This record gives sequence, structure tokens and C-alpha cells, in this order.
Amino acid sequence: MPSVNYPIGMRALACVMLVAAVAHADVPVATERDAIATTIATLAKPDAQAAPGAATKIAWIERIADAKATAKNWRAAIAAAKLKIIWEEVGEGSVSFVVESSTKARATIAAEIWSSSGSIWVTAKPILGAKMPGTCVPVPQVTHQIRVRSQGVDHRGEHSRRTSDQVMATASIVDLDGDAIPDRFVPAPASKNDCREETPYRAFIMRGTCGHEVGVVGPGWWAPDVLATPPDASGLRPLTFVAEHGQFASKTAAPFKDPPMLVRTTRTFAATKGSYVKTSENTTSGVCHHCAVWTCSAP
Repeated sequence: MPSVNYPIGMRALACVMLVAAVAHADVPVATERDAIATTIATLAKPDAQAAPGAATKIAWIERIADAKATAKNWRAAIAAAKLKIIWEEVGEGSVSFVVESSTKARATIAAEIWSSSGSIWVTAKPILGAKMPGTCVPVPQVTHQIRVRSQGVDHRGEHSRRTSDQVMATASIVDLDGDAIPDRFVPAPASKNDCREETPYRAFIMRGTCGHEVGVVGPGWWAPDVLATPPDASGLRPLTFVAEHGQFASKTAAPFKDPPMLVRTTRTFAATKGSYVKTSENTTSGVCHHCAVWTCSAP
């Protein structure tokens, strides 16, 4: 999803989740310099047993220092390998390419300056030219700005209060139809005061510069290995979103004294007649001594 500055405690939780994922990953970690060579080696012998549209993570990518410089170096390496760039997006802090080999296997290569959560995914059998429902229309360019006020206690027992401005915007996020090209997600907050974990998304399957709208999904963060699940009979990939927020157990709770609760809601979605519908929702909660509590409002 679009990058944001997480509230106090929430950032720490995200880091813990990321470190845990990397520590238990069964794929190697590639440097910026090695990323293209790693991709080339896998594309030369794609998995013949892979399901159509399913992607396989072959490596994490270490944090990069300069997105534009990385993009320049990767373009040169991709050209030298005679791979075809079929999609790219380069921002101030992130770079993402989708490349195609002569066998039509595709790879998504992405890295960022903020963390070592970049990755390489290979789609051995991309699904190309699948017909999508409805008319292909320009995708709305939406920006949702919020002001987050958070408070919490860190692992050292120090109290903190913070106000930060966050921006959620239309962005290319996850390939939904198995062609390896990230599709577009448009923030659809019900209220101008909705926090990040309260904001659902309108999903659009991209066909060039236009998109086919296929329903509303979220809110929350998509499951990290969503690309490993192939599109089902509907032609769209099932999705899982997890949303978390901190809150006090009661209205009389004392900030910095009574520990907050961390509430986690997991929602699953599947497509029916060309549109995503929610198939399940489960909420759990527990005391989280070092989590933050936060509220949002329009800036």
C-alpha cells in the first residue's frame, strides 16, 4: 500500500512483523547489485509445475540507498540480459519493475529506501489477455489526507505523544489477475476522519492506462504471500487483509498507566461474478503494554 508514517508503537509492531518474516523466510536475500542476476537465473528455468497466475518469491532485496540510481542500474542490467520491461514505477523512495523473458515468464522486482522488504517474485505462467467485467475506465486519482494523534509507552517505559500527517493515495499494489502487473487500489474512506486501518479500497484491474473496477476490498494490509495463491475460477486472486489498531479497554482508562488493547481484524475476499465480496471477518484482541493508541482526523 502507499507508504505512510505509522503511529508510535504501530511502526515498532510493523518492524517486528517484518523482521520475523525475513528471519523465517526460506528464500535468500539479494543485494541491489545481485537482484537482476538472481532474476535472470530463475527466468532461465521457470517452474514448469507452477499454477497459471501463481507467483513464487525467489528472494528478498536489501534496502537501497537511491531509488533513481537503482532504477538506472537495473534498466542497464535488464537490457544487457535481453529481458523486456513491460511495466515500471519509480518514486522518490521506491522502484518496481516487471520484466518478461523470451519464454513469456515474468518477474516483479521491487525495492525501497525505507526497509529491506523489497522482493523478487516470478510468475512462470502469467495469465495474459483475460477478459475483465465492465468498461475499462480511467482510474480515479484519489488522495486521502489524515492527521494522526498517537500516544504510547515504548519498550524502555518512556512516554510519548506524537502528531503526524499521513497520505493515502491511488497506487499500484498487488497483481489480482495473474498477469504479474500490479493492479490499482483507490482509497475509499467512508469519512474524512478514517484512519489507515479503517479505509477500504476500490480495486481496478489494469489494462494499459485504464482499469476494470472489481469491487471494494480491505481495509488493512494485504497478506504478505498473496501472490502465491493463483486466481480462482473467477479470474481473480482471493485476498486476505489484516487491520490493527490500538484502543483503551474502557473510557475511564488512564493514558500511560492502563495498558491498551491491540485489536486485529482479518477479512477475506473472493470474486463473484467479476466483483470482490467479503467471505469472512474475524476480530481478536489482547493487552499490548507497548502498543500505541491513536485517533485520526482531517488535517
